[in-house]
Amino acid sequence: MGQLQNRVALVTGAGRGIGRAIAESLAAEGATVALAARSSKELDDAVASITAKWGKAQAFAVDLFDRAKTLELPRRVSEIGRASCRERV
Repeated sequence: MGQLQNRVALVTGAGRGIGRAIAESLAAEGATVALAARSSKELDDAVASITAKWGKAQAFAVDLFDRAKTLELPRRVSEIGRASCRERV
């Protein structure tokens, strides 16, 4: 059992690169991962990969330059659980 079992982590920029690597690392430690990025296709690929290897992940397509959508993101993520991983990278 990983260190982050029963925790929810929200990762922005999670469709590719460093953001995706962070999401995968958190999932490998047992977290349910909420992945946020602009590209639905990249998010879907990342969620499929994480789900196949480690368990729970959900995509949230959002442009963080859109203030209203950004402010709505925590409420949307709360549908899978309260985000509880607070460290910033």
